[in-house]
Amino acid sequence: MSEDARNIGPRWMGVRPEVIVTSFTEYPQEYRLVKASKNTKSDGSVSLTYTEPVEGNGDYDEGSMHAKALPYGDPVDCNEELLEPIPKSKAVKTLGASQQVKFNHKATAERICMTVLKSIYDFDSQKHGRGRIYVIKFSENYLTFKTFCAMIAERIDFFRNQAVTGLGIILLVPSNYDKLPDSLRESLFSVKWSRPHKTYWRETIRSYVQTKPLLMDKDKNGNPIVGISDNDLERCVSAVTGMTKARGESALLMCVSKLGKIDVPTILAEKSAQVNDYGLELHNPDPDDVVGGMQVFQEYLQEEIACSTPEALGFGLQGSRMAILAGPPGTGKSLGIKVLGSLTGRPVIRLDATDLRKKYVGEGEARLALAIDLGASMDGIIWIDEVEKLVQNVSAERDGGSTASVLSILLTEIQENKSNIMFAFTANRVEMLPPEFIDRAGARFLFNYPNQDEQLEILKIHIAKMRRFDPNNPDANERGMVRRNPDDYPFLDNLLKYTDGSNGRQIANAVQAAFKIAWTRHQDEPEEQDFIKGINRNSMNSTPEKELELIRDNCLARGFVPANTETEEEAEAVDFGQVGLSGRV
Repeated sequence: MSEDARNIGPRWMGVRPEVIVTSFTEYPQEYRLVKASKNTKSDGSVSLTYTEPVEGNGDYDEGSMHAKALPYGDPVDCNEELLEPIPKSKAVKTLGASQQVKFNHKATAERICMTVLKSIYDFDSQKHGRGRIYVIKFSENYLTFKTFCAMIAERIDFFRNQAVTGLGIILLVPSNYDKLPDSLRESLFSVKWSRPHKTYWRETIRSYVQTKPLLMDKDKNGNPIVGISDNDLERCVSAVTGMTKARGESALLMCVSKLGKIDVPTILAEKSAQVNDYGLELHNPDPDDVVGGMQVFQEYLQEEIACSTPEALGFGLQGSRMAILAGPPGTGKSLGIKVLGSLTGRPVIRLDATDLRKKYVGEGEARLALAIDLGASMDGIIWIDEVEKLVQNVSAERDGGSTASVLSILLTEIQENKSNIMFAFTANRVEMLPPEFIDRAGARFLFNYPNQDEQLEILKIHIAKMRRFDPNNPDANERGMVRRNPDDYPFLDNLLKYTDGSNGRQIANAVQAAFKIAWTRHQDEPEEQDFIKGINRNSMNSTPEKELELIRDNCLARGFVPANTETEEEAEAVDFGQVGLSGRV
């Protein structure tokens, strides 16, 4: 180890400080880095044991040594009546400790608080021979205690101006915590602790593969061997990135214990569960998400894919920062954003505009800030659905200015976005969006009703999605399900007589209805009449034609580019004889 590395701080009196950890239920306890020792078992697997602490001034190289921060020794600065000897029968013991806090005293939070404060007040680095850093976990519980805040502020001021000593205090609070008492605002500075980055997860997964060990690679003959290919490693890393350290490691351990390997779908399911716990909705990349037709939008997707590669970034390119997909309901706007996420490999965090217009002041801003924090950690897409609902009452000031504040945060973040977040919005009524909002969008698309060719493509896409059980088919997925082949239904062109005026959602519902009708009738594949019945069931449009025209005209007047290639002349030239707009003869 180099001399520079050995002398990294912080240091007082030439020695690294000791670290004291405490919390709402934990009395002060020293924590040390404890180095790992590898033990090879009879089955070839490797286990790690942690028994050798790194001393206060000892060497430690993070790149070559595996270590954990673990409690060490007896509780610090606790009165004797709080302690008891550690029973010899106790399975898990603190390294270097002979005493522990009596269990019934762990419930007295006020006494723990006063023990911590007394320890801070009494500490003198000159007498102690080294500095000390106090790490107070779950500090939000103490920050509502005025005595704690006042005494901490007084001690910080005393050490800063009168008696310089080797003392540091770190308060750990949840992400986006914004209730710091006024008495401490001038005494502390805040540091945002981000979620683990890809480098951390890359090294963690490699360590899991080698120490468990996991057979996730193959030799030249195709036989499984210990290891993981670069491609599989990056897929696993992308899946877990954005999770907290605790939840991410739990997901990895779940994969290993249940499946004997690190499984991307399992990790993605756990990531979705974590985001749902925050009150948000996560859409992970799904290869089944496909947009039918929309040729102009498809070209835009190819540009976004090309600009998302490392080579493109090195060339100075980057993907869109903001996109708005507008148009009538049921035309595939939401699907378009999901496809954008799938093709670029980016998770999509969905927010409904009504979620950002909460009853209580500050609630919407907090939710948006959380979504931005999550999106930045996983290079994701933040999708706000029906964004016009967010801005429709800004001028009315019906919510104490909360909506205006959310919109201001949104516009500022889009303008000054230094991370790799993309903001995507869907809207039905673009005339309600302010010009300064629309002008920030680098991509604006009008999703119109599909033309004949696009309707046929949509039919085929949704027929293929109706998977059937065929485990012996080489194309079957892990559940034995295989896609249907649209070419097995030669009558699809005939159905276009009945889909006139239908949007993508209606066609998708019609396909599902056709399969249900056929299964009920003869438990076999649907025939032409089954599809016709399904289309007729879903042919009525809930949006009046005049309103559809108004939506389209408003989009075109504000610079939105049609996502498909249909012209008004093409739409008027369709002649289906006796078949009316609803698809009925």
